[in-house]
Amino acid sequence: MSRDNPENGQVAQWSRFLDALETACVTCGGQGDVTSHSWRAWYERAEELARVAEAARRAAGLRTGGGGNGFRPEAPPDTAVGAPSIVAAVERAMNEHDAAQPVGSRQVPCPDCGGTGRALSPVGLRLAEILTHHGFVRVEDPERGFNPKG
Repeated sequence: MSRDNPENGQVAQWSRFLDALETACVTCGGQGDVTSHSWRAWYERAEELARVAEAARRAAGLRTGGGGNGFRPEAPPDTAVGAPSIVAAVERAMNEHDAAQPVGSRQVPCPDCGGTGRALSPVGLRLAEILTHHGFVRVEDPERGFNPKG
């Protein structure tokens, strides 16, 4: 196609219109996948245990850790021997939690966009409403697509 071809303008105009119908999925940020529920709960518990461990060490007058695996600070040398029982109990809980990692994939397809990373924009939702109203769109499973009543 040459640049002077009027079809180029039409293609560009339709491309802008079609682009306006979709946007990045808010849930997954356009990535198409999210952290699985079991892994998200595991990470939240790991962060909670790390905070409790730091508080227990501070309360016992021990030095707090640093570094570690992102969630669990490395235990300072003075927690290994003669640590108060609460610190030892928290350390045991952290070890047990580390050993109880969920099975399965950490990332799963986004439930809102079905793994595409795209969602209908307000303009796209309006078009879907119009098409549904006039019988051009029929959604068999409202959980996986546009539901004009929801």
